[in-house]
Amino acid sequence: MKHFKVTMLILFLLSVVFLWSSLAVADKSSVEIEAKDKVEKGKDVDIKIHVAHDGNNIFHGTDELWVKINGEEVKKWEYGIFSGPPSEDFTKTITYTANENLEVESKAYCNLHGSNNTAQTTIYVESE
Repeated sequence: MKHFKVTMLILFLLSVVFLWSSLAVADKSSVEIEAKDKVEKGKDVDIKIHVAHDGNNIFHGTDELWVKINGEEVKKWEYGIFSGPPSEDFTKTITYTANENLEVESKAYCNLHGSNNTAQTTIYVESE
């Protein structure tokens, strides 16, 4: 019985240290957009969304990421306890057909601390 109590105390203390250390380095989720500046009309363009968030664990991390083009949400990813983001720093790519200039906007949220920024860029469509 004495060994059980000691073991439980050690496990509890390790859990507290783990959670505290993760929260101590935690921050808000942030995003960057990587895409071409110009594309020909009617052509597909790859848009990469780079997400960063220090301290991801099963209780705390990026829980939502979305991309809007010309004000319309075109893609959304949601993460949870059992389906967390791939890592602290990860990239998602979407392909979009450019028929007009594209105003691209993206944002990611930490489930505890919110978002660090809204990334924005413009992809200009060139006439053929």
